[in-house]
Amino acid sequence: MTPADPLGPYLPLFVVLLVAGGLGGMVSVMSALLGPSRPSAIKSTIFEAGSEPSPGSARQRFAVKFYVVALLFIVFDV
Repeated sequence: MTPADPLGPYLPLFVVLLVAGGLGGMVSVMSALLGPSRPSAIKSTIFEAGSEPSPGSARQRFAVKFYVVALLFIVFDV
């Protein structure tokens, strides 16, 4: 008598994971190949919350009230 394969019960799980991974990869590749790609100057411009971005450093200081509003939102959202 041969001993039972210890990984035998996991074979269906491996098959499902392989099929799911293959399907996900196939959908991503097909979307990239068949999807519309019409770049334009308007689409490549920077869009930031409906307004033109202001020139300057992104490392500027913000007032504390922005952080307080964010914390209050998190506290009352939960």
